[in-house]
Amino acid sequence: MGKQFGFIMDNVDESEFVEFIRKEGEIYFIGNLQRPIVIIELPPKFSCNGWFQVHLHKQNFGQMVFHKLKDGRETINSTTTNVIEFLRTSVNTDKKEISKGRLWVEMKYYDQKGELLEKPKELNEWYNNLVKYIKNKLSKVEIESGGNVMVVYISASLLALLNDGYVVR
Repeated sequence: MGKQFGFIMDNVDESEFVEFIRKEGEIYFIGNLQRPIVIIELPPKFSCNGWFQVHLHKQNFGQMVFHKLKDGRETINSTTTNVIEFLRTSVNTDKKEISKGRLWVEMKYYDQKGELLEKPKELNEWYNNLVKYIKNKLSKVEIESGGNVMVVYISASLLALLNDGYVVR
């Protein structure tokens, strides 16, 4: 079981976060491509398949490993590869809904022989560093969603949308 950190990040904060990531690492995009590619900026939201998900990797974690699919395309398996999954925040203005973004990392997994393997501690350290960046950049607030109160880290512009009646899903 991995660990994840949710947030609600607007486009401006997301662009700054991408620049922070790129100082140390690479961003891989899959979409409908035959093989994942390194990108320097995120695709515009809702512009293509897979726009909402990228994978973060550092060269010192070892060579990036792609997994071949039955149709011949290659993808990234976040469970077995030394990556951090980054899902982007999205806003649906028609429904007045905000979908949280998240960082997710798996630090242990079972290989094909059933042996438990651990990923490098540097991956966990980078994950913690990215979470710390977000916590320092965004505002920590309590919001109600579905009758529950939750603590979220949120960009100021999106907090204004919540105050205007948007809901988090």
